Amino acid sequence: MIIDRTLSAGWELREAGADDWLPATVPGSVQQDLIAAERLPDPYYRMNEFETQALEDQDWEYRSAFTLMAEDLEADEINLVFEGIDTYGDVYLNDIYLGSTANMFHAHAFDVTETVREGDNTLRVTLHSAVSTIRALRDNSPLPLISSTEPARPYIRKAQYAYGWDWGPRVVQIGLWRPVRLEIARRARVVSPYAYARSISDDVASVHVEAQVDSYVDADLSAEVQITLEGATKASARVPVTNVRGVEGLDALLEVPEPRLWWPNGYGDQPLYDVTIRLLDGDEVLDETTFRTGLRTIRLIQEADVEGKSFILEVNGVRVFCKGANWIPAESLLPRLTAEDYHDYVRLAAEAHMNMLRIWGGGIYEDPAFYEACDERGVMVWQDFMYSCAQYPDEMDWFQEAARIEAEEVVTALRNHPSLVLWCGNNENNWGFDEWWHVGVPKYLGNYVYREILPAVCAELDPSRPYWVSSPYGGEHPNGPEEGDRHQWMVWSNWQDYGLYRQDTGRFLSEFGFQAMPDWKTVLSYTAPEDRSILSPVMRSHNKMAEG
Repeated sequence: MIIDRTLSAGWELREAGADDWLPATVPGSVQQDLIAAERLPDPYYRMNEFETQALEDQDWEYRSAFTLMAEDLEADEINLVFEGIDTYGDVYLNDIYLGSTANMFHAHAFDVTETVREGDNTLRVTLHSAVSTIRALRDNSPLPLISSTEPARPYIRKAQYAYGWDWGPRVVQIGLWRPVRLEIARRARVVSPYAYARSISDDVASVHVEAQVDSYVDADLSAEVQITLEGATKASARVPVTNVRGVEGLDALLEVPEPRLWWPNGYGDQPLYDVTIRLLDGDEVLDETTFRTGLRTIRLIQEADVEGKSFILEVNGVRVFCKGANWIPAESLLPRLTAEDYHDYVRLAAEAHMNMLRIWGGGIYEDPAFYEACDERGVMVWQDFMYSCAQYPDEMDWFQEAARIEAEEVVTALRNHPSLVLWCGNNENNWGFDEWWHVGVPKYLGNYVYREILPAVCAELDPSRPYWVSSPYGGEHPNGPEEGDRHQWMVWSNWQDYGLYRQDTGRFLSEFGFQAMPDWKTVLSYTAPEDRSILSPVMRSHNKMAEG
């Protein structure tokens, strides 16, 4: 079994080498804590964005302490887990170096079984600048990478929008941005559970359930798998724990009678089944985990026709007209967002009759609350992997390994959400090379990630969903109208008449739009009275699209 102990209290931070420590919030960011201490202005007000950029080359230290009892140390394994470190971190426990991190997109776990002690334990994390570090990597690299906003950003596995975009400010967040916890494991535990419908008819759904098992006991274990809906058991089975694809785990196929299917918003209901796995030694329960999923099938239909090839998502055998928008991060300082914020945003999308949000590849893999809200509201998710508008150093071994680990962690974490209907390799990188970058560089760097690493991980860990190489992608030209998906920005950035939208014959427009002024209430929140002119320095600073 696992006992999770959240380490959220008692944190402090300081600039590396400084004398004074400030109270810190974890999850949080250095910028948020400096704002709370009135040492930094809010970056959204007027032109304060540029003051926050003065922090970009600084390193920071976090510290905290926690107490363990003698019985805690009797555990078979104790792991220190950081769900999100942004980004380059060195971790120490009781002044013993545990390791370093270089990816904000997934959790980092350290085995501290032999490092923790009874009584007080001291935890320290040094965070290194996410600007000076990547510029040093770029300066020592022979690869001619091209990227927008920050030339060195392809070298870091961090939210790319942090370095500025054509819709938002440059705020290079640094901090422990997701929870920190201790995992105290005894005897055995269930890891990475997964369930999906292999086939569905009116009478029955065949549901595949699997999980890995970490066992610290010498015993023949088994597992009870139970699928329930609104408290009523719909299917159950007891299966042995065996070797499943090279690791210890369980594998079961359950038949759910008269399945209630999960549908996109506007096409039906969104019933969510609970899947429970109990790990057993005889009749003794060693560990138990429950997660939610929905029963549905997904298929990407690409059929040849006189104009090219279709691009249609089919859910439960029904072709769906996808209506929605792109989702970019809702904050520059991400830990400000709450679960309630995510549920409110998704509710608004559903009430606007949207049934899809595309998580854009320059942001983050979103908070669990976002996907839970989409599951509940029937809002389908097109999930980009986080590569956007750049060439990436895929000829470097360390980058290939980072891409593989990130993909494995992300796919495993998100694959139980019925709302997630498609994986996509990147945002605009194929298009960028075909349209612009090929003039200055000899080859398309990053292509190995999108065509080899990502599809292989998706096929192995999540065979229930289609994988799409890039967005836009398809046909002789990556952004052509004949097949695949298409981005239409001629109205916004090329000043074409909005009537052009009615003439566009793209098969699936996964990006389009044009900018407008925000609500007046919003304008009041970031301006002083003298700023409220369309051509004032503050308003021009907040308009990040020069051609918009």
